[in-house]
Amino acid sequence: MFEHDLFISYTHLDNERLHDSDQGWIDLLSQRLEIRLAQLLGEKSKIWRDPKLSGNDEFADKLILELAGAAALVSVLSPRYLKSEWCRRELSEFHLRALQSGGATIEGKSRIFKVIKTPINLDEHPEETQKSLGYEFYEIDPATKRFREFGYALKQDYDQRYWNKLEDLAQDIKDMIEKIRSRRGAAPTSTIQPSGKTIYLAETTSDLSEQRDRIRRELLLNGHCVLPDRPLSHNRRIREEVTYSI
Repeated sequence: MFEHDLFISYTHLDNERLHDSDQGWIDLLSQRLEIRLAQLLGEKSKIWRDPKLSGNDEFADKLILELAGAAALVSVLSPRYLKSEWCRRELSEFHLRALQSGGATIEGKSRIFKVIKTPINLDEHPEETQKSLGYEFYEIDPATKRFREFGYALKQDYDQRYWNKLEDLAQDIKDMIEKIRSRRGAAPTSTIQPSGKTIYLAETTSDLSEQRDRIRRELLLNGHCVLPDRPLSHNRRIREEVTYSI
């Protein structure tokens, strides 16, 4: 049995608060995942993340142990994440340890969950996450090609798209945890029975992504296998057209 259900790999810059009244983006993601996973699993979930994140420190033995003791990993990708040697090391170390503890994938699903906070060209994604669709917490305006990250506040600028994406992430992590527990003899909670049907869900423009995600979610909840289950080559061109703005 793993000591932690989830390890969150992130860069400190992505947790900086934009406003004094806000909590950091990563702080809220961690808190909300912990609560939602507990509700889905029927018991308290165990999430670990490195609160130190000091680039001047050596990659500690303790951190390696924490990575080895995690059932799954959430990697929060951003431009700064790609430039962080520390974060890239966390990702590669988890992948290595996963290969040694039952495999980096289980039933065709990766134990690494790719959360994309800020758009990055697909060919820049770390090798360990290249084949994963990921969870995009932003939308690209098809007219201007500019992106907007989903709002994550509760009271002001409430953004349902953020909560839908968070729910997709939580349910997929829950399914992975159950698969891992069942392999190790722990009693799993109720799972969705596969229907035996495979459905191809066509790609859409960014402005229709919310509706596509809703359809995909309903299909998965009914036990269908939904394709594509990894990025398509044209997605790279879409990301290369994004104009970054502040």
